[in-house]
Amino acid sequence: MDQRCDKTLTIGSSTPSIRLDLTRYSRYENRMNCRLTVRASNISATSRTRLMLVFRKIDIKGSDFFGCDESDDVLYIHDGSSTSDPPVKGLARVLCGEREPVGSYVSTGDSLTLRFKSDTWNTDDGFKLLITPFHTGSCLGSEYRCNGGQCISGGNKCDNYRQCGESIDECEVTRTLSWIAGVVVGVIFILVIIGLGVFCLRRFLRRRNNSGGVVKYSAAPQPVTAPPMYQQPGSVPPYQQPGTTPGYYPPAPEPQGYPPQNAAYPPPYQEPQGYPPQNAANPPPYPQQPQGYPPASNPYPYGAPMGQ
Repeated sequence: MDQRCDKTLTIGSSTPSIRLDLTRYSRYENRMNCRLTVRASNISATSRTRLMLVFRKIDIKGSDFFGCDESDDVLYIHDGSSTSDPPVKGLARVLCGEREPVGSYVSTGDSLTLRFKSDTWNTDDGFKLLITPFHTGSCLGSEYRCNGGQCISGGNKCDNYRQCGESIDECEVTRTLSWIAGVVVGVIFILVIIGLGVFCLRRFLRRRNNSGGVVKYSAAPQPVTAPPMYQQPGSVPPYQQPGTTPGYYPPAPEPQGYPPQNAAYPPPYQEPQGYPPQNAANPPPYPQQPQGYPPASNPYPYGAPMGQ
């Protein structure tokens, strides 16, 4: 600023922002009285262009706690192109000390006027400011919108300066938003995975309950080997019916009648096959003995027939 005293500095589309320092040296000079007007060229076809001011540093002799003494080193910032204009809204009329104002301060028009004066003894570092043109219309694709709604040039992003007056650089804001978006997407993805897992688990439990909790397995039938049948030495192996499984006893043969009788012994007693013809005049009291059997002393050893 001390190199441009009593001049007007115009910034706009070709100059997205300026970093204004009181001096390039470590300390400002005594008996300074420097005035500088900063004016913004039109950067929007639909909205009026204004200026936004952000303090980077302030170190001016004096203390603003008890009020700055205008006879000492002080800074004035006017909202307009003249030193007779009022101070910028939000700022004290006279600035000094080391406590820098926080945030951003904007002009009502397209101009700001700065004036600095110092006394004859003792000096400090001075001040460092950021001054940026902006508009409040619709931001273009090449512009960046601050949280306060100001549209500034996209060239101010990622330059390590806080033109919007926010706590971090515009690039860091973008990175922070990207990081937040990434976290949100990651959380949503995890929730989707958990939801799918719960759905699959509930479906599995429902199927198991419907089946009664019994798990059925199918296996191929295994052949069963019967133990070998015991056979006496020298005996004839048992008869085996065709089509039967080896190792089992054959079924018993069907009975074929009584075995033939031995001719040396008489056949057993047989029931009489009827009575012989009776004599009508004198019927015999008992039937005659069957022929072929030896006479019996008692033809009815078991008692006389009934009805006799």
